[in-house]
Amino acid sequence: MKFHSKKLIAALLTATTSLTWAGTATAQNVDEITVTGSHIKKKSQFDSASPIDTIDQELVDTTGFTTSSEVIRWMPYNTGSENQANALTQGGTPGTSNINLRGLGLGSTLVLVNGRRQTVSSAVANRGDTFVDINAMMPMIMVDRIETLKDGASAVYGSDAVAGVVNFMTRNDFEGLELRVDRTQTTRSDDHADSTISAIFGADNGQTHVVVSASYLERKGMFTTDRDFPYKTLSSFGNPGSFLPLGITLNGATPGVFNADDECGLHSPTSIFVDTGGGSSLCYYDFGPNYSLIPDETRAQIFATASHEISETATLYAEYGVARNTGESGYSASYPNLAFPRIPAAHPGNPYGVDVYWRGRAIGDGAGEPGASRVINHWSDVTTRFVVGLEGDLPGTNTWSYDISHNYSENLRSGTANDQIGANMSLALNGLGGVDCNPVTDAPGDPGCLWFNPFGTAITASPGDPEYNSDEVMAFINSNNFSEALTKLWTVDATITGDLAQLPAGTLQAAFGYQHRKESRRTTESADAIREDLVFLVGGQNENGQREIDAVFAEFAVPLMSGDNGTLDLDLAVRYTDYDGVWTSTDPKVGLLYRPNEKLSIRGSWSSSFRAPTLFQVSSDQTSLNAVFDSLTGSLAFLATTATANPDLEPEEADTLGFGFSYSPSDILSISLDYYKVTYENLLTQESAQSVVTQQYVDWLANTCPAVPVVGLGAGACFDIANDPKVDRDFDPLTGDGSLTPFRVYVDRFNAASAETDGFDLTVTLTPSFDSMPGNLVIRNETTYVNSFEFKAAPGAPTLEGAGNRNIDSPIARSIPQWRSNTYLGWSGGAHEANLIVRYISSYDDGRLAGTIEKIDSWTTMDVQYSYDFGNTLGVGQGTKFTIGLNNVTDEDPPFVESNVAGGNDFGYDVKVHDPRGRMLYLRLVQDF
Repeated sequence: MKFHSKKLIAALLTATTSLTWAGTATAQNVDEITVTGSHIKKKSQFDSASPIDTIDQELVDTTGFTTSSEVIRWMPYNTGSENQANALTQGGTPGTSNINLRGLGLGSTLVLVNGRRQTVSSAVANRGDTFVDINAMMPMIMVDRIETLKDGASAVYGSDAVAGVVNFMTRNDFEGLELRVDRTQTTRSDDHADSTISAIFGADNGQTHVVVSASYLERKGMFTTDRDFPYKTLSSFGNPGSFLPLGITLNGATPGVFNADDECGLHSPTSIFVDTGGGSSLCYYDFGPNYSLIPDETRAQIFATASHEISETATLYAEYGVARNTGESGYSASYPNLAFPRIPAAHPGNPYGVDVYWRGRAIGDGAGEPGASRVINHWSDVTTRFVVGLEGDLPGTNTWSYDISHNYSENLRSGTANDQIGANMSLALNGLGGVDCNPVTDAPGDPGCLWFNPFGTAITASPGDPEYNSDEVMAFINSNNFSEALTKLWTVDATITGDLAQLPAGTLQAAFGYQHRKESRRTTESADAIREDLVFLVGGQNENGQREIDAVFAEFAVPLMSGDNGTLDLDLAVRYTDYDGVWTSTDPKVGLLYRPNEKLSIRGSWSSSFRAPTLFQVSSDQTSLNAVFDSLTGSLAFLATTATANPDLEPEEADTLGFGFSYSPSDILSISLDYYKVTYENLLTQESAQSVVTQQYVDWLANTCPAVPVVGLGAGACFDIANDPKVDRDFDPLTGDGSLTPFRVYVDRFNAASAETDGFDLTVTLTPSFDSMPGNLVIRNETTYVNSFEFKAAPGAPTLEGAGNRNIDSPIARSIPQWRSNTYLGWSGGAHEANLIVRYISSYDDGRLAGTIEKIDSWTTMDVQYSYDFGNTLGVGQGTKFTIGLNNVTDEDPPFVESNVAGGNDFGYDVKVHDPRGRMLYLRLVQDF
């Protein structure tokens, strides 16, 4: 591969979000190809009535990005995806990345590789969404282009293409050898960096063509303490903790209320004493310094394609890919013990002389610096893909061709998450801990029977002291909880396409096909998790489910008019889908493309979609960790949220409408504008923990229940509300005793009433020429505006507007800034190339259901890049190219998120929209042979 100075211009002109006049291409004698959004071969993607955006390799090179997740994250029409770590709302998905076109949900975008499916990740988002992990696709050096179909394509590809399709196309025709070395490093005083080495090799002997690519990425992570964002990460469950004495105490503590431990705040800045009034106090814990903003990670990927011409009319092809992503993330030293265990007066560390209830966690930072005792959880993802197929011309026909393939992919995800074992913790708090202790026959503190000390004296004690927590007792109460999940996808596709008839305006083309899919999901939990005996993570059961899907489809390209008045083409498609006989649907799509002249094209499309509940939603429970503000007690809670499987879920239904135009008044200017509207019904989602807890508080106020903490509610409405089975609280339903502090929430999966979104995509490309300026100049802007995103969280609920809102408590919408824009300025001349990119994200609201609304500021960043192409002047291979660049040149921090307006915990910025890294310097060396 040789470098050319005009590549940037070609890339930016190709990467348009809509269509331009295709008459010139049609007139040329070029091979027909299959483009994203159709099974019918056409001259180019510009012959489609649907808006398609193409990002090719040259355009990716201008950004300096080395991973597909970074490319996807900056697409202006992608919003609310999860491409960064966030233990507060994405605890089960570190190391993964996904796509969320139009903000319609992580599972509403179909992700393809060379037009064929990929299994969903076995990781599951906190809201129960399953998705294709784009971090596990292929080396970036293997990507030829990323084509995004931005309207519904269920009729063409399947029921999960509601929001659109993202198709990763590989460099199947590459020949030679190319090596790349990339280094990306933050310019601030921390170690965060990405180092990547990648290679691609291709060879052809006239009959067989093989391309093999490989890459290895090593990422050094970043903790919250590496940035000075004003994060809000406080928990009222500290170490040392707080204790509620059940009687007159020996040390003067106030009975009947919680008292912060005497050692609170004396040994580490993460331990914070808080006077809560009325003689009560709590020992808070700042868990933020323990957490990873970006995990440590390694990614090793291999992807290969091969084709072999069996005859002049038949070609055998294959793909193989494997990606192994491993990493580790920092978490708090331990999770809160939400059971409020009772500790006896006889405990050797108990300074109160009476039984006490404990509000705290087993391990904190002790006497160390912030983050000194952080727990490191590990994960590993192995994704495998194999495709074999046969394509060629149908015997006995002149225009008909066929394509038959079998596709298998799987994702195996394993990981560890440290927690304490509930039963063992209870034994150790009563002096009966240890593997050598018999709790039936032994007495507390007998030889071999160990005490666990939750009091502050454990921090100052030395080995051998009665108050010291030995390695043996810590090993007894701790669980290095291991879990594993495996997803598999088998797909058989069979398609024929060709000419049906000659019409007055041209050739009527058609495609017919059949697809069979089999999906499976299996999870394996630890023994402690199966018993649901983990103090905070709770646990879950082993799951094993599968299902099969059959579909048939037909597609037609109908020329309606061709002549002096231009051309008018009609695209028709219909698909019938059967999910194991449980759900069936017939979904059509209609598209029109009118081109009155060479300067203007006008297009429109309408389609219906049918998205069945995922295998996970109907067959698997999920317990995730979520930050919740409890208005009932006025406290923060980071607690377990359990969503249960619901086999009675109904499919989603959606209608997608789009229309737009492309106008090129001259050779140097091109303008494209598209409008979209998607109407969703029966949207699949689950309640948010925050909304459940908030509704309980609303009911509490509506019944004029007493202020809390409260003792002895007695029978009646207030008793029933406090004893709501959907919220586990520190509350005795028989006596009414307890603080009412929540420690587990149960949420339902359900079909929401509706969601409707509409907006515009605008692309303007300018390639001016100046006699006084050497080289070539290109200017391009791509902008997406979300006009509205109205939704109902449940049938009968009020209609809410999600556009321009963070939607932190919504079970449907995610962060949706109304404006996103990228502006490119590129110049190339001779061996030199320079690029500038300005990215803009508008301001939006951060409002919680239980609090006020704050504004998240707009964010503008600028990237610059310079490249020099040495050609073969260095005498090494066929060409050498060096690139240096800066992303976020002015080192802009992400806008501050004031999530504590309602007591919410957060890292100080919106992880679903903004980037915490600041200015990043990158270097790249590319060598061709």
